[in-house]
Amino acid sequence: MQITLDAGYLSSRLLCSQEAKLECMETVKQLWTLNQLVRKEGVMAMSEFADVVDDSFLSAAMHTATAHTEHLESILYASLISGDYYGKDFLKNLLIVCGLPALCEGISSKELIAQLQGWFGMDFLPFYHSEIEQFYIRMAKPQKREQSLILEFDAFLTLPQASFDVVCNALVLGEGMDLHDLALALKGGGDAVCQRFYKNLTGYGQAVLQAHGQFMEYPRKIDIETAQRKIISGTQHICQEVERNE
Repeated sequence: MQITLDAGYLSSRLLCSQEAKLECMETVKQLWTLNQLVRKEGVMAMSEFADVVDDSFLSAAMHTATAHTEHLESILYASLISGDYYGKDFLKNLLIVCGLPALCEGISSKELIAQLQGWFGMDFLPFYHSEIEQFYIRMAKPQKREQSLILEFDAFLTLPQASFDVVCNALVLGEGMDLHDLALALKGGGDAVCQRFYKNLTGYGQAVLQAHGQFMEYPRKIDIETAQRKIISGTQHICQEVERNE
């Protein structure tokens, strides 16, 4: 079912600055990433990502997509209209409402990018195409793992298995640390320590870790370092508890 929104309604909601539109380009890139996933593994593959994306509307839309594919467009439009969204938030959510049903139907990435550009306005199109071009260039480059920013982080390789198991369990349960922190921290860890974490996590933990990694292609070094410090700090406390209980 094709749904259209009144031009007056749209104009009252869509108005936002160039800076806000630039921020919304991240949603376009997320939808491009999801499109690649769906074309490769199918719509149900989104279920692994729905609980870990840092966007409540996108998360709810992805859950809806895996449960109500036949009526997805009408459900998402209703969610958009019933919400009190303006400016950047409305544009971001409108992109999701328009883009998610299209990618679930098997639209190509090129067609998806072209379909979404109109919502940014004619004056923004040069910025839109420039952002997409730079995004394509980054995605085409081989991914290089940052060198470990905190030398102590690779010391997880020497942690006794009993303690390491407790650490992994605490990460899954979110006890002072969480899997988001770990995914970010591992962007600065060596391959060996990354593999040890992955192999020792449960299926749920592995899925969450993969999903986080998919949406954090280019994190800032300061964020990686902060996450590593948080993991190290939490681990020290856990290991002390394990030693006291032995």
